[in-house]
Amino acid sequence: QEILNYEGKEVYFPITMDTRGRMYYRGGLLSPQGVDFCKAAFQFARFRPLGEHGFKAICIHLANTCGQDKLSTKKRIKWVQANWPILATIETHMDIRKHFKGADVFQALVAIKEFQRLNRLDGEWSEKTSNLVCHQDGTCNGLQHMAAITGDRKTAESVNCTESTHDDVPTDIYNVVAVKAAELATNGTVEDLIRKYGRSMAKNPVMVTGYGATESTIKRNIAKFLAAKGEDMSMANEIGKAYIQAINTVAGAVTQLTEALKSRTEFAITDGLRKVTWQTADGFMASTVYENTRDHEVRVGTFHCRKRGMGKADLDTNKTAQAMSPNFVHSIDATHLRMVVNACKWELVTVHDSIGSHPCTYFDTSAMIRQKFAMVHNCYDAVGDLCKSLKMEAPKFPRTGNYNANECIKSAYIFS
Repeated sequence: QEILNYEGKEVYFPITMDTRGRMYYRGGLLSPQGVDFCKAAFQFARFRPLGEHGFKAICIHLANTCGQDKLSTKKRIKWVQANWPILATIETHMDIRKHFKGADVFQALVAIKEFQRLNRLDGEWSEKTSNLVCHQDGTCNGLQHMAAITGDRKTAESVNCTESTHDDVPTDIYNVVAVKAAELATNGTVEDLIRKYGRSMAKNPVMVTGYGATESTIKRNIAKFLAAKGEDMSMANEIGKAYIQAINTVAGAVTQLTEALKSRTEFAITDGLRKVTWQTADGFMASTVYENTRDHEVRVGTFHCRKRGMGKADLDTNKTAQAMSPNFVHSIDATHLRMVVNACKWELVTVHDSIGSHPCTYFDTSAMIRQKFAMVHNCYDAVGDLCKSLKMEAPKFPRTGNYNANECIKSAYIFS
């Protein structure tokens, strides 16, 4: 069978949106929204001069892909310069695995190869051209939007939404939660386990809490984590309690918004509402509804299809209410992304909470991300529109510290 070769050719992806407004590339398994290997496979079709700041952008992106994204921005650039003797010898992805633990192996390889190519060229760096996609990622982007919606300052600080400089070290919420959970531990064994596995064990509880997960889900996931590490699974309940309490302490916006929207959705459904709708800042009409399709489908292994003539399925009340907060937040981050894309007059690659641009437009994109984040939360009250749809009063959050999204303009790390 003939193997098609797309190397060096231009590839275009149609993009569709789901009911929350989230954008997805349509191209099968291989697209810029895929795993590390897929993202590494695509760069911009057009080469552009690096300009004044393109060298710095490549250094930041290269350091990020090599697992150095917890350093300050200035130290990431210095890290590339200090490690150039090693970077210059990299030939394959196996070299990446050998030298850089925690790297996005294939993206790092592409970035290093591009840096090597540029370094071999004569002339000023500003005049050299590149087509490298340089990404900047949000810090737990869902929590960032929750912080802006609720005004919770502690949450905003824990996900880099407040003022910071490029000399500062970015806040790592997973580590912050792990440290707080260890402080709140009920006994020495629980504390030792939390400290032993640090941010790696904290990552799942933080992420799934933002998706509306219940306490039992968090404890069950921790039990799986402990089992995989060969640890005592009976500690899962106590560790789960410590993590939940820590999340409520350092990122209270998560539970504030989740509980507020869940309870209002439950009341509205009980009152007869079937489909929840709301408008976002750019006019997109988002919606969410989950049906209990168990009696309307035929399932054989992994295959399933819906029967004809069965009519509408009953509303899955629990799932609809539980998913309300994460679906709402996804609609807000999708709005933010669309506003950034529409405002930028240059090429971008988007992956929900990660935005890639040419090195020469990296810092312009960075500024636009911050400007539009503030605009999303200040130009339109999406929560108010949602509650109007639910025929419920909008929640009044205890605006701890009165955080305002405008503060993100001076944040070095809301996206970095």
